Amino acid sequence: MHTDVQSRAVQICTYDSAIVLRALRSSMCQDFPEECDSARREEARTLKKTIQAKAKSGIVAVGAGRGFVVQAGVERLVITAGHCLPSFPICASISTTDERTYRELIGPLGKKPKVWAECLFADPISDIAVLGSPDGQVFWDDVAAYEELVDAAEPISITDLPKRRRAPTSVKSLADFPCARGWMFSLDGSWIECTVGHNRSMCWIEAGADKIQGGMSGSPILADDGRAMGVVVTTEGPHPRLFDNLPGWLLRRLLARSAFSRT
Repeated sequence: MHTDVQSRAVQICTYDSAIVLRALRSSMCQDFPEECDSARREEARTLKKTIQAKAKSGIVAVGAGRGFVVQAGVERLVITAGHCLPSFPICASISTTDERTYRELIGPLGKKPKVWAECLFADPISDIAVLGSPDGQVFWDDVAAYEELVDAAEPISITDLPKRRRAPTSVKSLADFPCARGWMFSLDGSWIECTVGHNRSMCWIEAGADKIQGGMSGSPILADDGRAMGVVVTTEGPHPRLFDNLPGWLLRRLLARSAFSRT
């Protein structure tokens, strides 16, 4: 068997090493399918652990809940559940930065929040909020603590849920249209597998919703590749779908970064 594998590799030796490795793996899988399947499963498990460990480092504490760090252009911001804020900012375009800034709101996961942050966006209907650094001209002493916190985190990218082949006719029929496997971050620091569907602008946890607990609010709902699809906000009912509920200015920055990283 080894002679056959080597001869096949030699025939394509003019190509790059990645092609040779794929050819060797293909040959081995033909001769030892069970061993190959086992190796692939182990490789998938290792990759999943790596992706989830990376995502965990992007989650921070927000009030009594959580949030996760994203890279928006040159800024690092925090996406969270709206109800993780102590109170909603006033509805006024002329509000001042001190009226939108919260004391000791965010911090490292598992520790009491001591870092100040300014609310840049909040939607009470979809229950989602975006936090940023305090204004450096007003709260200059608190900017460094914010930057230290978010710079230590691994930013989480975002993605959308797959489209349904046809729209459900009612909430009761959602379970008949599973869209994607998802992952939620539990209170004990492990990842809970779930099935995520969507109805218009909201996500529905179709399998695994019973494992959601108070304190998980603001955690990302991850896809298999570690990108966030939504935000956990309730123990029952819908959760905000990021592509439909984040503000346009932030979506443009996040998607521009994703497009740049793929080129």
